[in-house]
Amino acid sequence: MNFVDHYDNAIFSDHIQQLYEYSDFYNVGYWRESTPDLPDACRNLVRYHATIALAQATPHSLDVLEVACGLGAELGIIREYETVRSCVAINISHKQLRYAATHHPLAIYCGMDACYLGFASESFDRILSIEAAFHFPSRKDFLEEARRVMKPDGILVYTDILFSTTEWVGNWMIPSGNVGVKLDTYAKHCKEADWELLQLTDMTEYTWGGFCRYLSRHESTRDFAERLRASVTAYLLVVFRKKR
Repeated sequence: MNFVDHYDNAIFSDHIQQLYEYSDFYNVGYWRESTPDLPDACRNLVRYHATIALAQATPHSLDVLEVACGLGAELGIIREYETVRSCVAINISHKQLRYAATHHPLAIYCGMDACYLGFASESFDRILSIEAAFHFPSRKDFLEEARRVMKPDGILVYTDILFSTTEWVGNWMIPSGNVGVKLDTYAKHCKEADWELLQLTDMTEYTWGGFCRYLSRHESTRDFAERLRASVTAYLLVVFRKKR
């Protein structure tokens, strides 16, 4: 079974659908003390990305690309920002894309690999990607392709997760070269990338940590939550600007 089949089986499973309360989100969320549930935490995380990327611009001026759009729920939040002129969303799962286009028809959906973007150079003002870069066969290729399709001064906002082991998330989920990456090595690569690094923030406590605490509320998932917590070295927010 390949990565896409594994991912489709996971995201459409009854267990995951129930966990996310049929909200069509699939991220670990951003947790505040007042956050009541997982879908609300997921919305918080999308808004965290979107506010950084979209808040400061002229109305209806930004052409936006979302990389790895999942089931499309994020697009409803991205479209709340009046700065957005157009939105394209990509995914490598055609099953997820068909679902997204049916239930969240707020973007142009394209089947596409994040490391081989089929867009003309300088097509987008903003690129967002939520909890996906650790899946990509090459983070370097993703950054190079994102830079190619970004307009000058465009902003890339994404979250990435550094895993110490795949034992509890599944070996299928993360390429072996993306496992065991140290935070200082990751930071060095960000600084050396052909971008202007605006922000590299460790958000683990409010994201992965909050998700694990949520799972720990239930006795049936308490042990699993502790193992998940120990699997992650860092949950990172990265913000780049394309150099002129």
